[in-house]
Amino acid sequence: MLRERGNTSSTWKLVLDPKISYEIGKIKQLIPRVTYGTSFPLNPKVGDLHYYQGDTDGGYAKDNWYASKPDNGGWQSINATAVTGTNISGTIPSGVTIADYLSLFGGTMEGVISFFKDQILPAEMLKGAIPAGVTIEDYLSIYGGVLQGLLNMAGNALTRVGKITGYDTALSIDMGTDGKITISADSEIILTSALITLVGALAITGDLAISGDLQVNGTNIGISTDTDLITLAANLLTIAGEIKATTAKLGDVAGGNYSEIESDGTLKLNGNATVWDDIRITPGSFDRPGVADPAYVAYYPAGGGLGVYLPEFAKNDFASFTIQLPHGYKQGTDISVHLHWTPGDRGNEENGATVGWKVDYSWANADGTFGAMATADLSDACDGTDHKHQMTPQVTIDGHTTPKTISSMLMCNIRRSDTGADDTWASAVSGQLPLLLEVDFHFEIDTIGSRTILTK
Repeated sequence: MLRERGNTSSTWKLVLDPKISYEIGKIKQLIPRVTYGTSFPLNPKVGDLHYYQGDTDGGYAKDNWYASKPDNGGWQSINATAVTGTNISGTIPSGVTIADYLSLFGGTMEGVISFFKDQILPAEMLKGAIPAGVTIEDYLSIYGGVLQGLLNMAGNALTRVGKITGYDTALSIDMGTDGKITISADSEIILTSALITLVGALAITGDLAISGDLQVNGTNIGISTDTDLITLAANLLTIAGEIKATTAKLGDVAGGNYSEIESDGTLKLNGNATVWDDIRITPGSFDRPGVADPAYVAYYPAGGGLGVYLPEFAKNDFASFTIQLPHGYKQGTDISVHLHWTPGDRGNEENGATVGWKVDYSWANADGTFGAMATADLSDACDGTDHKHQMTPQVTIDGHTTPKTISSMLMCNIRRSDTGADDTWASAVSGQLPLLLEVDFHFEIDTIGSRTILTK
């Protein structure tokens, strides 16, 4: 509205050309605004400035200048300052990711982000690429916090070596320059999973405690409900090199039947694991007293050809010998005695006839005293076959009542006698008498020799 000078009652109406109004509007839009406050103006124009005084959150930092982005794209920091770990320590607001903190329009990450005890950090919040040169410990110096969910690190996310360390307990994961990852803890490292799969070699230098099932190549070798520690399937375990153990027991340990390697390396056999051998007395070692000696006669196996000389026993013939129990003998156990003999070519004629074989003996430990002679009756019947190798029944000799030891000795007689019905051999002619092959004593073995020269 316009007025004439000196005439207040006069008025003129000024009408602007529309083109001029349009240009003035454009000029007004181009004039930048400068604002401040705890929130940002909507629809910012190019050149608008705003000093933000609100709380720091994932996109904006308190007491910082922001300029509008082109094409009404929001606001961007014009401070270009670094965001240090101490700026953003403490509780992370819900829904704010680390990527939000680390992408503050040109800012850089310095120091560590601290997540304090009892704070829950969902793993999905740890997203975005890890900047080059920033280690995992720069992100996760987790002082007693809880990480929930799955954290995926792929590609070049781990750009250099470093450590992840705990706060309340000394847990360390050390990624070395040699490609080795070392996990250590002051107390325990517990792996809890339905299935833990190891691909490659497993080296254990300390104790390994497994409370669940243990599998190798899909086969259970340790089952948590078993009373045995580890059960190996056939051909499952191959060991190249030494096996080191203080002691070892193999077999039915609970049943008392097993082989044992003792701490000094001695092999000991227990229960049914013991083995047997015999002490063999051949006729060549007999002592003949010169009275009622058995005669050595020519014997031709199969009735002809080359022959050998064997002792034949007439009734009441005898010879003497001694034996010593070897160092493998299981001390305090019984032994047994038997004979090997042949009827020669009289098997058919003496069919069913018995030979009154006897072994007299007296048994004493070293430094012990020999007692009165006892007799083992080994009478045996001819089974009717010429040239048959026959073996008499075994007779037990007591070694447990007065426990006998290694190096104990027996002095013995081998003789043929008739107590009235135990020797019915018909012929008394030389060359037609029973022939002796050997006297044997069976004994039980529980060690390979003895631990010392004189003691078991």
